[in-house]
Amino acid sequence: MRTPEKKEMKVIIAGLRYWGGLQILKGRSILLREREVLLIPSRLTDTALSLKPYFCGVKIGDLSSRRFHISLEGAYLISKFSNRKKVFVNEKAEMLVLYGRDVFGTSVIDSTKDIRENDEVMICNSLGEAIAIGRARVSWDRIKEDRVVVTNLRDRGWYTRECGTR
Repeated sequence: MRTPEKKEMKVIIAGLRYWGGLQILKGRSILLREREVLLIPSRLTDTALSLKPYFCGVKIGDLSSRRFHISLEGAYLISKFSNRKKVFVNEKAEMLVLYGRDVFGTSVIDSTKDIRENDEVMICNSLGEAIAIGRARVSWDRIKEDRVVVTNLRDRGWYTRECGTR
């Protein structure tokens, strides 16, 4: 458990900025556990660093050498106040996404206008809660076409599918 180096923090901040999630840092600190990016209350930073627990806080993503990859929990936290890189789906599509399926344009009820082809996006239900991370196959102006418009990369249903098979 350690604090990020200056270069690592730049990568994390750039990733959070991409998702519109810099507000998530207010009153909180970032710690790293190997490649995992953890968010904890700032008042607990010194305690966590001195006690060196195996794990603490909420994992909001992973850090590679050049990129920050948001986790489902990070997306869920950010989705509450961010209005970037979102595709909103109807109830039927929400269920299908949680089963690992891709998003068809006919299931999209709304999207933000900052989506370009090949962007990572949050797939949100009608309440605005992030239920998955996907990759846009089209830009926002074509998001309602009658074909697959977002590929599901990872979704909240994974937990149920994986734990249910063991």
